[in-house]
Amino acid sequence: MPDGILLALIAYASYSGSDAVIKSLGGQFTMFEIGLFSTLFAGCLVREVGKVRWNPFSRTRL
Repeated sequence: MPDGILLALIAYASYSGSDAVIKSLGGQFTMFEIGLFSTLFAGCLVREVGKVRWNPFSRTRL
């Protein structure tokens, strides 16, 4: 499977999953708490993905 298709599927799945979690937590927490925790979680994921050597965005082709 090409890298672009796989990355798109992962992006769609993570977006819909985070949307479902945010909507389910909406009645228990304020919007600032939800924003803080979702940003912290996303930051941890971005940091871990950046460590992977096969990351196609870290290479440039001329």
